[in-house]
Amino acid sequence: LEKQKIDTYAINYGIAPRINAMGRIGDPKDALRLLCSTKEAKVRSFAQSVQSTNTDRQSLTTMMIEEAMLQKAAWVDEHIIVVQSDTFHEGVIGLVAGKLMETFAKPAIVIARGATSSKGSARSVPGVNITDLLRQLKDQLLDVGGHPMAAGFSVATQNLENFVSLLRALGKKMIDASLLIKSLQVECEISANLIDAKTIESLQMLEPHGSGNVVPVFIVRDLQITQQSIVGKDQRHRKLVLQRSDGTALQAMWFGGASHEIESLLNTPVEIAATLQFNEWNGKKSVQVLVKAVKKLL
Repeated sequence: LEKQKIDTYAINYGIAPRINAMGRIGDPKDALRLLCSTKEAKVRSFAQSVQSTNTDRQSLTTMMIEEAMLQKAAWVDEHIIVVQSDTFHEGVIGLVAGKLMETFAKPAIVIARGATSSKGSARSVPGVNITDLLRQLKDQLLDVGGHPMAAGFSVATQNLENFVSLLRALGKKMIDASLLIKSLQVECEISANLIDAKTIESLQMLEPHGSGNVVPVFIVRDLQITQQSIVGKDQRHRKLVLQRSDGTALQAMWFGGASHEIESLLNTPVEIAATLQFNEWNGKKSVQVLVKAVKKLL
């Protein structure tokens, strides 16, 4: 990262996850040493360690998500996702729970099974206080703590199956199905003609973004997808060309979009939900649309 270009995005998606990975599967003291060291050789050594650990964390997270998906039949009709395995690394279960929650719009609990005790991590959806829910079964647990959107707990392994059974029943009873519909919060509709450098510069004045000041998502109509390609080393994303009604084109990225059927949407009017940003590459700055969802206009 170039020092003068370190912004909230670079911190949120570049620096912080690497430091965070050390506390999950590495030695957190090395992250502290990285931040405190003044000798370049040591800094580079610690930086390489942090980078390597984060790469391992990414691979581990992917493998655990794949294993969790093999258990989908057990929770697809439930109001709460519960997956467990004796191969899960307890330092990463929270990340897996978060990914499952985001993907399926259900509270998700991931449990790392141990010989005598098992550890669980939970992530929730708006409207479901996951910590309060778990505390209703506190007599089944060794300990539990957290806040409305995330929790952690431990449970005796010999009691695990009984706990999971009770938890699923409680989920069906306490979690209304209306809270489990995947939705996207948007700010407003804007004209496609407003997607330009001036608008993005104005939006940058709202930074930094985070909890309580989220990146604004807009609805944009009267667009057509004229080109698309699957990109990324894991082939999970889509690069799109969006054409406005005046014939001008916009470059767009849809992270995670490779899993969505898109052929029927090509060269036909669509509306999109998206955020706006600058893309900087090889010293050039251009307008980029980050697609969150696409719907065919009737």
